[in-house]
Amino acid sequence: ARLWLSVGCCAASLVAIAVYQHLGSPKFYSSGPLSAPHAALENNCAACHGPARLHATEFERLAGIDQACQKCHASHGLHAPNVPRSESCTTCHKEHLDHGPMRQVADTRCASCHGDASVMAEAGRRGVRLPPELFARQPAQGLRVMTPPRPTNGGTNVFHTFADHPEFQLIAQRLREPNTLRFNHRRHLAADIPDIEGRRLDCNFCHVPDASGHFFQRLSFAQHCQACHTLNFDAQAPGLEIPHGSAEFVRAYLRNLPGQYAEEATRQGVTGSDGRDEFVRRSLARLRERFGSGEALEQQIFFNNQAGRLAKSGNGETLAARVTGCAYCHPVQAAADGAPRVAAPQIPDRWLAEGTFNHGRHTAMSCTDCHAAKSSSETADVLLPSQKSCAQCHGREGRASESCASCHRYHARPEPVVADEWRRLLREQADN
Repeated sequence: ARLWLSVGCCAASLVAIAVYQHLGSPKFYSSGPLSAPHAALENNCAACHGPARLHATEFERLAGIDQACQKCHASHGLHAPNVPRSESCTTCHKEHLDHGPMRQVADTRCASCHGDASVMAEAGRRGVRLPPELFARQPAQGLRVMTPPRPTNGGTNVFHTFADHPEFQLIAQRLREPNTLRFNHRRHLAADIPDIEGRRLDCNFCHVPDASGHFFQRLSFAQHCQACHTLNFDAQAPGLEIPHGSAEFVRAYLRNLPGQYAEEATRQGVTGSDGRDEFVRRSLARLRERFGSGEALEQQIFFNNQAGRLAKSGNGETLAARVTGCAYCHPVQAAADGAPRVAAPQIPDRWLAEGTFNHGRHTAMSCTDCHAAKSSSETADVLLPSQKSCAQCHGREGRASESCASCHRYHARPEPVVADEWRRLLREQADN
């Protein structure tokens, strides 16, 4: 009797499972709530796990889940193209844990490959056989990114935590910034630089946080340089300044100086056509006395590479003895077919193309704690901190996180996903 009772209970249980499988709710199989990004799929298991009529064995078929992930996250490659083994999305990205944000990828998952010398050796062998462009990052549209050459063996150093993390490539290889703008951080931070409208010239005078607080606004001459580096070429006509940003505009401006001085006369309160004509005549005569000709003035403005200085004329007037030319900050090449060619600066917007950083989380520190600007006299100096500098805070001895995911993006091509389209796809799957 006990034997038949046991067999009957087992059979009844199997029948109950089969009936519930066809008639019951799939939520019976759920191991927990979905995270906030996937909350719209809470009642639609099939959106990720396949057909509505689920089989327990199908939960082991991770490739099907990966295909479901790619429906929404189409721009995410699984990892660098030289990985020796492919992992499922769900190996690193864990769901059904809670209703909050999806859990950050555990460092143990990263170390399972990056801490294994044999895996890294195989990745290095694969990497040298692949074209470098396969490893290129795709930054957000419109951003200039410092893109160092791919290391010979790729990113295949063996390490387990940030404490034994290799030195950053820009520092280890002593790479130089390719920007052609001539700039001297040390000079701009010197003690003899006068205050500007009562404010001391410091890092934050030029490096202004953007709306997110993570990064800084793009530098511009008008906003960050012109307060000190005036483009005025006549001390007696302070309203006249050379236009910045286009050599063609500069040339056209200089070849219409009579018109420019006529407008300056109006700004200075000179009335009547005779008064303006006399103002223009005297101003042009003063320029001829200083430069000899309009062509000589144009040469000074384009090609002089020295800072402008003030000097006294014979009658005691203070005049600009020398004009600060474009060549003081930019490489300038003569051109026979028009205005000289002035090289535009190429200041990177992002330096660590394969990592993330949030300046807003570091506001308690001084800029010079991490960036050696006070000792840098060349634009080509890369002023990023070293791994050792970061490890003072980000490590077991410090209080800041040393998690891999706090600095690194995992996916090979992290193109930005349009939020509205992403939400639309989730709603569409939820409805289906």
